[in-house]
Amino acid sequence: MNELTVNQRKLFASLSTAKGRKASSLFLVEGIRAVSEMNAAMPGGMRDIIATNAWWEQHPGFPVSPGVNTFSAKKIDIDRISSLSTPQPVVATFAIPNIPVPASDEISAQLTVGLDDVQDPGNLGTIIRLCDWWGVRHLFCSAHTVDCYSPKVVQASMGALGRVSVHRVDLTSVIDDLKLHGTPICGTFMQGDDLLHSPLPSSGAMIILGNEGNGISPQIEAAVDRRLTIPSYAPADHVESLNVATACAVCLAMFRRNSTV
Repeated sequence: MNELTVNQRKLFASLSTAKGRKASSLFLVEGIRAVSEMNAAMPGGMRDIIATNAWWEQHPGFPVSPGVNTFSAKKIDIDRISSLSTPQPVVATFAIPNIPVPASDEISAQLTVGLDDVQDPGNLGTIIRLCDWWGVRHLFCSAHTVDCYSPKVVQASMGALGRVSVHRVDLTSVIDDLKLHGTPICGTFMQGDDLLHSPLPSSGAMIILGNEGNGISPQIEAAVDRRLTIPSYAPADHVESLNVATACAVCLAMFRRNSTV
C-alpha cells in the first residue's frame, strides 16, 4: 500500500479537466459501485485505486489486479481529487481505451446512435446506459458533444461506458458512409412521422439525437432519411419537448420492438 503524495494527488485531481485526461490518458471513477462496475466492464483497465484507510479495512477482498497502484489517502486528499459534491471514500483511475471506429460495412446492419452536439454530461451518461441496456454497441458523438470521460458522464453511465464503444467522430462523414451501405438515417424532430405508429427499419439504422437547446443541426438534418417525432398527449402549452435522454429511451424501445437483429 502506497501513501499518496502531493504530486500524485494533483495528477488525479487534474482528471476532472479535459486537458488533464488528454495529458495522462486516464479518467477518474468515483464510489464503490461505479469503481466495481467499471472494473468488471474494463478488465485490466484500472491503473490506480485510492481510498481512505477505513475503506481499505472495510473492503479487504476488493479485487485489485496485479500492477494496479494502491494508495491510502486522507479524506481531505480524496475530497480534493473528487468532482462530486459529496465525495466518496474510494476513487480509481482507468486508462482511456483506444477504440477504433468500425468500418461502415461492419455496422450497416446494426442499430446505432448518433449524437449531434449533446452538451449535458448527465444526458450523455444516461444515453450510454440506455445503449448498453438496449444492446447498441456503437455510439457516435459529434466533435462538440461533451467528453464521454468527463467525471459526470462517467458517474451517470455507471459502468456502461466500459461496454459501449463511444466514438468521437465527424458525424456527417459517418452518416454519409452508412448511407452508401443503405443504412436508414432517422432523426428526432418536433414534426415528423409518429414514432409510435409508423413502420420502422427492422434491421440496421442510425438514430440521430440533437442538441438540448437547438435540436439537430441543419447540416445533419440534410442527411436524415426519416424524420420521426414522439407524439405528446399533453395539452399543447404544457410540455415544450422531451429531454434528449428520455427521447433516446423511447426511440430505442420502439426500434427494438420492431427489430430482427
